[in-house]
Amino acid sequence: MIGTVGENATFKRALCFKVGSGINLAGYAHPSGNAKDNVLLGRLGGLLAYKPLEPSEDLHEISKGLCQHIVGMDPKKIGNATDEPAKNRDEETSLLHQDYLLDDSVTIKEVLEGNKLEIVDFKRFECGRV
Repeated sequence: MIGTVGENATFKRALCFKVGSGINLAGYAHPSGNAKDNVLLGRLGGLLAYKPLEPSEDLHEISKGLCQHIVGMDPKKIGNATDEPAKNRDEETSLLHQDYLLDDSVTIKEVLEGNKLEIVDFKRFECGRV
């Protein structure tokens, strides 16, 4: 990267997801430019570990949409069904109770149920933020 950009760069942090059998990883970077050699570059990024409960051909698009949601809505935790949703939907920090960024007529919980997915973990990154 230093040779391409012409700037000295150092990593401030790194994250490693180690997943077992049956768990998939998906990622998204924003703004999303051309991914070269499966490397995504952007100012914001989302990484998602999820478990498909049933086989599906749409996993790539669904997981990418969930990553876009994580980048755009900045959830703080996965949450669970027993959590009480925030009274003001704009202040919701639990991923499951947030309105889906790509279709605000459904929540993330409804998207997961409809596509038979379970979120194992997620991380959101922003350049300059530690």
